[in-house]
Amino acid sequence: MRIDHRMDLSPPLHPVLGVAFLNFIFVVILLIVFFSFFATPSGFMIRMPVFGINEGFEENHITIRVTGENVLYYNDKAVTMNDLKRTLVKINGANTGIYLRVDRRASMGRVADVWELCKGLGIARVKIVASQEN
Repeated sequence: MRIDHRMDLSPPLHPVLGVAFLNFIFVVILLIVFFSFFATPSGFMIRMPVFGINEGFEENHITIRVTGENVLYYNDKAVTMNDLKRTLVKINGANTGIYLRVDRRASMGRVADVWELCKGLGIARVKIVASQEN
């Protein structure tokens, strides 16, 4: 008499566990497929200023410098905000370009104040230049 016994190497998988495992795999695949477009950033163009050959300092320009200590200089002469306002009122803003040289440690509030002053006086061309001085 021969007895044929088979021994299973793995226990039988319950159908509920199998369905749950398949659902987990499907959810992971859906997350990879639908959220992979978030991995690439949405693109928009940023135009960086370029210093070309035909660009440069204009003939009729004024330089206002804001240092790291928030001191204002008008054509290399220290001025206060009121002095700067009185001086800028006297010039013809339509034909004059203003170069606002800003130190890297300068307060952006001070730069915004000067820029708003120029805007309020009707000066059309104000260019901000990053100062290379330490």
